Amino acid sequence: MKGSGILCVVLVCLCIAVCVTGCTSTKVSTPGAATAAPTAQGTAVVAPSTTPACPDKLVWDGSWDSRYLGMAGNHDLSTAWTKYTDRAYGDEASAKMIQTCWDVAGTFIDKGIKCEATFKGAIVKNTLSGTWSASTMCGTKAQDGKFSLTMAADNQTWLGDFYSTGQDPALFPSNWAGRKPVK
Repeated sequence: MKGSGILCVVLVCLCIAVCVTGCTSTKVSTPGAATAAPTAQGTAVVAPSTTPACPDKLVWDGSWDSRYLGMAGNHDLSTAWTKYTDRAYGDEASAKMIQTCWDVAGTFIDKGIKCEATFKGAIVKNTLSGTWSASTMCGTKAQDGKFSLTMAADNQTWLGDFYSTGQDPALFPSNWAGRKPVK
């Protein structure tokens, strides 16, 4: 009993010492957490930033040479620029993109099959994903769908999928490839 009484006295003294010195909480800095800023009226809480800064480079911005093939199981546009020595693989299609911070808007034109679409999307890491629409796509009724493109590490080429609503790109190889125009 004498030992537990001494332990209680020590714990009470320790609690009093902590309260007197003002060390009643531990402050851990968390990135993106709200911070307190002193003001004339006291301390105001500043909300954390939820939007990351814009990227240093607008890598998706500009005109792109691209190749496109409709969804089919017998193609793979990952070799669009290397499959043949005399020409690129796939239907020639131009893409123009305007990047504003993390958002991209653009146009897709395949002159060979008279297809023109507009698209818009958002960038997450090195992938641009979004939706597209066309008032007339390849002579048919208005269509819409989704796309997802992954930029290569050199920021000069991308590869991905451009597909209509109802299609599952996981069932097909990539069908849209792009590169900066060769000068």
